[in-house]
Amino acid sequence: MASLLSACASQPPKSVQTVSGWPEIEIAADKKAVKDYFMLKNVEGGFQVENESDSSLTVSKVDTSASFNAALTQVALGNAYSTPPKYEVKYYFNQLPGRVKVLTNIAVSTQMPGGQVNRQFLNENSAVFNAYQDQLVRFKTQLEKK
Repeated sequence: MASLLSACASQPPKSVQTVSGWPEIEIAADKKAVKDYFMLKNVEGGFQVENESDSSLTVSKVDTSASFNAALTQVALGNAYSTPPKYEVKYYFNQLPGRVKVLTNIAVSTQMPGGQVNRQFLNENSAVFNAYQDQLVRFKTQLEKK
């Protein structure tokens, strides 16, 4: 049992160290083109646009799979009566000379029966960090090909 718990606690190292501590990347493209591409790819991936401004984009996806992972997340953040976990990704777009810097903040939340929302930010989880850093690299590669 102890080895199982220690295996769950161990995480891969972060693929890169960033200034912000969040997944981030610089893309040689126009800010509007970058933001539009990120919106398109997230919607294609089943996320819904929650909020959009000139310099940010927030997308979310509710995990209604009833999987063990979804149930565990729901109970860890709330209780058995809480809403299913909602994964939220916020992208920040900063125009720099000749490029756009994109930062990503990832969280999961659930709402308790009384209305209280419990949220856990996932940027410190190396596996989640690496998955979103990889996403940024893929998006950069596609955008810079155009």
